[in-house]
Amino acid sequence: MTPISAAAESDALRWAALTADCLPPRALQPQRVYALADLRYDAALNVASELLKADPRQVAIRFRNRAQTYGALGESVLAIASRLIAVGIEPSDRVILRMTNRPELVAAWLAVQWIGAVGVHLPPMYRLRETTHIIEDAGATTIVCDADAAEETAALSARLTQRVNVLVADCNGDTTEAAPPRLRDRDAPAVICYITSADGPPKGVVLSSADVLASADTYARHVLQLTSSDVCIGTVSLAWAYGLGGLLTFPLRAGATVVLVDGAMNLLQAVADARATILFSVPTMYRMLLQHPGVSSCDLSSLRCCVSSAEPLPVPVASAWRDATGLEIVDGFGTTEMGHICISSRPGHVREGFIGTAVHGYEARIVDDAMRDVADGTPGFLAVRGPTGACYWRNAGEQRRVVRDGWTLTGDLCVRDPDGWFRHVRRADALVVSAGYKISTREVERALVEHPEVSSAHVFAEPDPVRGAVVKAVVARAGNADGTRLSERLQLYLKTALAPFKCPREIQIV
Repeated sequence: MTPISAAAESDALRWAALTADCLPPRALQPQRVYALADLRYDAALNVASELLKADPRQVAIRFRNRAQTYGALGESVLAIASRLIAVGIEPSDRVILRMTNRPELVAAWLAVQWIGAVGVHLPPMYRLRETTHIIEDAGATTIVCDADAAEETAALSARLTQRVNVLVADCNGDTTEAAPPRLRDRDAPAVICYITSADGPPKGVVLSSADVLASADTYARHVLQLTSSDVCIGTVSLAWAYGLGGLLTFPLRAGATVVLVDGAMNLLQAVADARATILFSVPTMYRMLLQHPGVSSCDLSSLRCCVSSAEPLPVPVASAWRDATGLEIVDGFGTTEMGHICISSRPGHVREGFIGTAVHGYEARIVDDAMRDVADGTPGFLAVRGPTGACYWRNAGEQRRVVRDGWTLTGDLCVRDPDGWFRHVRRADALVVSAGYKISTREVERALVEHPEVSSAHVFAEPDPVRGAVVKAVVARAGNADGTRLSERLQLYLKTALAPFKCPREIQIV
C-alpha cells in the first residue's frame, strides 16, 4: 500500500473541516445523476489542469488586439499560483476574485484552482455593504484584483470589518519553481458564487470541480457542439455563472478561443474583427444592439449561434434580431445553483416563446408544493435533476427549502408542453429581474431604512422597455429629517452601499 504523504493528509483534514462547518449534510444535498459517459471523472482531479490541455500554440484569449496562446496562459497561471503560495494561501482557503473581464482574471481564476484553493467571485460593481458580507461569510483573507483596480480595492479593504490582504494579479512572475497542480476531491468546493437572496443578504452557491466540468460537458458539448475551431465572445461578467461558463470554462474545455470585450457597444465590431462564432448575451443587450447603427453594417456572418439567458427572452426581441441579422437566438434557462444552462432550445430548432427542452444529462419536471407532478399545460414549480444541483454555503435553511427529494427547485414558475418543451411564466419569489440581474426589493428596503433620514421604505418593480423591469422606491422620511433634496442624498448613499444595478431609478419622498 502506498503511504499517504503528509501534504495529502493535511489537505484531507482541511477539506474535512471545511465540509463539516460550511456545507450541507449529504442528506440535504441534491441527487447527482451522471448518466452520460462524458461525466465519468476521476475521484480526485484539478480543474485548472483539465482546462489547460489544448495545444499550447492555439490562441486561448484575444483582448484589445492582443492574442494569448494556451502556452502563455499556462505560464501566467503558474506565475500567479506561485504568488498565492508565497503569501500563504493553502488548499481549501477562500480567495476573493474582484476583477473585470480580462486575461488576468482568467489566469487568476485558474491559478486559484491550480493550488487547490476556493475562488470566491466578487463583482467589481459590488459596494461596501455587499463586499463586507461576502468576505465575512466566505471567511476569505485575500482579495486578488487587477492593477487598474489596486488602489480602489485597497481603499475598500481598509473600510472592512476584518483584515484582508490585497494581491495584484501579476502574470509576469518567475515560474521555474512553480508547484504542480493540487488534486482534490471532485465534489469538494471549487467556486463560491454569491447571488441575490429574496429575503436576506447575498447567498453563497458552491460549485465543485465536477460541477464546473459537467456544465461544459453537457450544455457546451451537446447543445452548442463547441469545438477547438470556435471563437466565443460576449460581455457577460465572469463574476456570474453564465459568463464564467460561456467565456472561460466552455471555450477552454474545448480548446477554443475566447474574445474578451471592454465595452458593450464595441461588441458588434469585435464580433466582426474576431470572426466570432458563438455570442453569449442577455435579452437586454440584444435590445441595445438592435438600436445600434452597426447592427446593419457590421459583418456578423461568422456567427453560428447567438445564446441568450439570465432573463426571459421576449418574442419581439428574438424576432427583431432574426429580421435584422438573419440569426436566430438560442434561448436557454439556467441558474447559478445548476452551474449553467440546463434547459435550452437547440441551434436550428428554436421555438420562440419557449426556453427549450432539458439539456442532455438533465431531467426537468413541473411540480406543485408537495413535489407532485402537475399536468402538461398547467403552471407549476420547475424542478431539475442532473450532474449538478443546488449546494449552499453556510445556509442549511435555504438548502432544505430548495432541494426536495433530491431535485433542485429553481424558484421559477413554468409550463411543460406534452412534447417536452418548457415555457417560462415568471419568478416564484420576490426577486426582480432587470437586464439579467436579480434584485431583492427587501435588500434595497433594508438599506434605505438604515439611513437616519428614513423611517420606512417600499421598493417595487416597474416595467421597462429596455431592461425588462427597473426598481423604484417610495420613502417616508424620519420626523426630523429635512425633505429638501432628500431623494438626491438617498441616491448618493445607495450608490456607496449597493451595486448600481440595485439602486432605484426613482425615489419618491412622502
